[in-house]
Amino acid sequence: MVERREVMGGGLMTGLAALMMPRTAAGATAQDRDDGQIAAAINKLREEFVKSQECGPGPCSAIVAIRTQQNNFLKANQKFPDFIDAGIDVWEAVYDWHVRHNQPINTTRLPDGRYGIAFMFTTIVLRPDNQPSFLSFGYDAR
Repeated sequence: MVERREVMGGGLMTGLAALMMPRTAAGATAQDRDDGQIAAAINKLREEFVKSQECGPGPCSAIVAIRTQQNNFLKANQKFPDFIDAGIDVWEAVYDWHVRHNQPINTTRLPDGRYGIAFMFTTIVLRPDNQPSFLSFGYDAR
């Protein structure tokens, strides 16, 4: 029967011997080249993932659409709209925009029970009963 000391000592000595053996120059450069290729492949995958996110770094189409509605309302009424209704996809894009840009997330429950999130001077009202990409025109509280 093999004792525990023999197993542990044998494994330890084998590991130490492997560490002490000099690596050949050809083996070292091949390993470095492989590591570089792996790192490049991982970086390429990361870039593809970032590109696949619609509201990744750079302009987000949902935020651009909200700002367009705000600008149209501002031109017509000389103020930003109090509310804009949005579907769940737009709502989540606004939430993600706040997280990505380290902005405070100010959510609220409106008197009619709906959820609202502040975006600039406008409250984006969640309307899950509409299409996920729905975005209404801006409107006032009155």
